[in-house]
Amino acid sequence: MQMNLGRGTKIKKYFEGHGFATGELRRQEEVQSTLYPGRTRQAWLVSYADGHEEHFEEEELRSGRDGKTAPENGDGKPSVIVVKHLPQRKGILKTLEEGLDYLEARLSGDCQANFSCKDMYAICRVVRAFNPNFAAAYVDEAFIEGMHCVTPIRTLLQALKEELPAYLSAAAEAPSFHTGDVDTFSEKILRWWRGNHDQFPSWGAAARKVFALTPNSAGCERVFSLLKTLFGDQQYAALADMLRSSLMMRYNSRTVG
Repeated sequence: MQMNLGRGTKIKKYFEGHGFATGELRRQEEVQSTLYPGRTRQAWLVSYADGHEEHFEEEELRSGRDGKTAPENGDGKPSVIVVKHLPQRKGILKTLEEGLDYLEARLSGDCQANFSCKDMYAICRVVRAFNPNFAAAYVDEAFIEGMHCVTPIRTLLQALKEELPAYLSAAAEAPSFHTGDVDTFSEKILRWWRGNHDQFPSWGAAARKVFALTPNSAGCERVFSLLKTLFGDQQYAALADMLRSSLMMRYNSRTVG
């Protein structure tokens, strides 16, 4: 989307040794081009809060850098200029509002029940308690009460409270588990629990149940696969009750393991 520059547009420029300064486009003037030596071109007069003024050609503003060469030859001196607060930016944000509202409604449960992710979001929030680094900083008895949303460990909540001091003591001495790489993070967390679960067996039992949860869409993907197997091109006109009954019979009669 082409953004128009205009009077009052805010920019930010980095000055080496001084940091960022905010300026404002005042007006266009004819100047000797710094991008195309020997040519006179239109440039924007930029005024900064301290009274300093300088000119920038449009390519310099749009490139995001205070360049000294033509854009096709690459950026010049890396003194960053960021054009912000353009009117079109508000339009872009406006178009995102509906999608963000939809996402918020699904996470908060303020939508049709079959589209709600509220319960799953709550589970994802509380299972962080099994990361020793998180537990050492945030987990207390009130947090454990919130873990009631994880059905498989509801019967263990009282025992988790009783063993909490021992768990927090061990968690405080745990190494830092960096989350940058999922595989490495998972391996280190599992190794820590294998070496420490005997100190707080109820937490160990809860951890095994939580780690067995499958945070993916494999279940519904299996249903889609069964539908594709059961109904081909010749069954597109099948009624809903036929689809439902056939799928339930096939799914419930499958061999597991």
